[in-house]
Order: sequence, then structure tokens, then C-alpha cells
Amino acid sequence: MEEVVFVEFLEVGKQFVQGKIFGRIESVKSIADLIAPLSGEVVELNKAVCDSPEAINRDPHGAGWLARVRIEKPEELKELLSYDTYRQSLKE
Repeated sequence: MEEVVFVEFLEVGKQFVQGKIFGRIESVKSIADLIAPLSGEVVELNKAVCDSPEAINRDPHGAGWLARVRIEKPEELKELLSYDTYRQSLKE
């Protein structure tokens, strides 16, 4: 997603379920739901991203982080793709 202009998350302390919506992200061209990859609880939000969402585009693996979460079901981690596997799937 390019040119992110708005980000919305569940509040700190809120629970979320794997596969369900836990936030929303908007760019100048589209809006997308953020789907929870795991079940858990929001423990911290990146307030800098909420105030300046363009940080997601500038530095998505650094300053553009979205939220810290407490994982409720560690067994769900087995269902996630590794970074390399995910990148490879994008090429296919």
C-alpha cells in the first residue's frame, strides 16, 4: 500500500482473534482492513505512526511498526509464513 494517510487500531488492552479485523489502514487510493495473524491482546500502539502514518512507507521494518501484542495462542505461530517464504509467494 502506497502513501498511507490514516491508521486505526484496537485500543491497548483489547483482545483480538486470528483471522478477524483488528484495525484499518488507508492510503490516498484505498482502504484495507488489518487482519490479525494471531490471537492476542494489544499491549502498545505506536503513537508516532498514529500521528504520522507516512512512517509506515518510509520505514516499515523500523519506525513504522504498528503495535506490540501479547500472543494468546503460541501454537498459531506455526501457521505464519517466514519472511523469505512470503517474499517468494509474491513472485509467483
